[in-house]
Amino acid sequence: MDHLRRLVLPLAHQRDGVALQQAHARDDGSDFRVPGGTGQTVYAVGDLLYASGAAALSRVADVALGSVLASGGIGVAPQWLAPGGDITGAIGAVTVGGLQGRIVSNAVPVDGQVLSWNAGGGQWEPSSASFPVTAATGDIIYASAPNTWSNMADIATGAVFMSGGVGVAPGWQNSILLAAGATRSIGVAQPAAGAGDDVSLNAAAAAAASGLAGGDLNLNAGAGDAPGANGSIVLTATTTTALQCGVPAYVSAAFGTATTQAVGLQVENSTAAANGAQQYSPVFEQSGRGWETSVGSSQVVKFGQQVRPIQGPAVTGYLDFFVSLAGAAY
Repeated sequence: MDHLRRLVLPLAHQRDGVALQQAHARDDGSDFRVPGGTGQTVYAVGDLLYASGAAALSRVADVALGSVLASGGIGVAPQWLAPGGDITGAIGAVTVGGLQGRIVSNAVPVDGQVLSWNAGGGQWEPSSASFPVTAATGDIIYASAPNTWSNMADIATGAVFMSGGVGVAPGWQNSILLAAGATRSIGVAQPAAGAGDDVSLNAAAAAAASGLAGGDLNLNAGAGDAPGANGSIVLTATTTTALQCGVPAYVSAAFGTATTQAVGLQVENSTAAANGAQQYSPVFEQSGRGWETSVGSSQVVKFGQQVRPIQGPAVTGYLDFFVSLAGAAY
């Protein structure tokens, strides 16, 4: 019993009468501790302990610099993981190398550049897609060149903003030009209630850039446009007046001199005549509907008139009148 001659039995940190620490003196003067322990007999610098079971501890070995300890999930051992995905480098020196799996260029940007996608290069990179610094009320922002934005200043009331064509800047226009191709129309919405809205097509006198001497209003139909085979302009109204023309007052000159009157409604064939080829005017036609008792239905009554030029030493002509009843020819 000589080896127990220096037995030391300190008791500390008791809880509910249970000794949390007991120390026993060895005969060489060193202490040993019981009970408890990690179950591990060998350690390396950097090892970490974790609970591998309800009553067991295990070690996670250290790894190279830069990894982080990540949870493996409930009931699964943790593990060291290096940064991945869109970031690279050790912790403390991480570099973002991509966005959503797409490479980010390491080119150094200059002042004012933004990050934009280069489809040809397959990467995000600095770009000089600058946005206007200042703008006035009413300005329209448009691309004046690839990756370049510019201001289009507002102008006076009444103009429309129109495309200039593919690759051409848009702009304000004082007239509306509908491109060739399929049928296009300009509509005016009917109000929900009331007498309706008037639609006015007005040409001011000496209109700028009109190419005309005065303020003319031209309605032109190209060949083949519906409803006629050679292009028609149809004026339709829902009241008894389909077309009304207001003209300046009649001007009477002195006896024996010519009188002048502005043209109210003109139907013209402007094609030049040639020898043996006279250019008749279009037929000006007026029509109505009458009830024909013999057949018990409504029938069309048409009267037409046409200027017929006559070739000769001195040009002359006739005004011919035609009639068509119940759909018959003139």
